[in-house]
Amino acid sequence: MAGIIKGAGAAGLLAAADQIIKNFVEKHVEDQEEKKLGRRIIVRKAHNKGACMNLFDSRPDIVRILSLFLCVVLAFRQVFTFEKKGQFCEKAGLTLLAGGAWSNTLDRWARGYVVDYIAVNGKKGSGNVTFNLGDVFIFLGSILFSLCSDTCIFGTGRYNNKAGLKRQNTEIKRKQETDK
Repeated sequence: MAGIIKGAGAAGLLAAADQIIKNFVEKHVEDQEEKKLGRRIIVRKAHNKGACMNLFDSRPDIVRILSLFLCVVLAFRQVFTFEKKGQFCEKAGLTLLAGGAWSNTLDRWARGYVVDYIAVNGKKGSGNVTFNLGDVFIFLGSILFSLCSDTCIFGTGRYNNKAGLKRQNTEIKRKQETDK
């Protein structure tokens, strides 16, 4: 039970950090204003009524309900995963995913849109994409979770814990022996 509380608390802190930045941007950055942070990072205010990259922005009601549904599914997965020992990588991925997902879902329900505020000015056209810290958490959490979960496309929890690494080494040794 303590693991579940720690995971939910960590996800809550990530969501709160994103919400604090969103509130700051809403109050202190004007529409169409851009503030440079260093050479490549731009802070600007953008309101996204849809999902990622304004997908379904004409149907914010569906995006809002789907977002909440997916957060609930994610919460159930967290409960079952955090009850198990080990699996640090999978738990970290779920925590990042949950923090970002809940932050963006809160925006959708409270504001009617998600506040995006970061753009990276890199290659041609890349500065046109605006995102938020919650999106970064979702992206990184998805990668960690995909690589580490029991349902990993690369094998069952292969990178998740010592047992997974031991299993991977055993598989490699068996393959080497059969190849001889």
